[in-house]
Amino acid sequence: MEILIPAIVAIELTLLQEAGRRVPGAPQLEALIGAQPAFKLQPLDLSIGLEFVLASALRDPFDRMIVAAARAADAPLVTADATIAASALVETIWD
Repeated sequence: MEILIPAIVAIELTLLQEAGRRVPGAPQLEALIGAQPAFKLQPLDLSIGLEFVLASALRDPFDRMIVAAARAADAPLVTADATIAASALVETIWD
């Protein structure tokens, strides 16, 4: 089974670290992807951009991009974010 990790996650982690949050950074994400053969980086492409347009109910642009990536891949999203789960824009796991 392939597990997709949207590339936008690396940018969000970087911004969260810069804001003082204690989260793994892009280097740790890269190491995780490299260590787990099932993990694949999902690049940003037009299909995600088109799904982004449809996810306007979400105000946070990074949440919106991550939801758009899950929708473009027709995959559930692993998240504990209650706002994303409540939006019903994508199937969520771990909410």
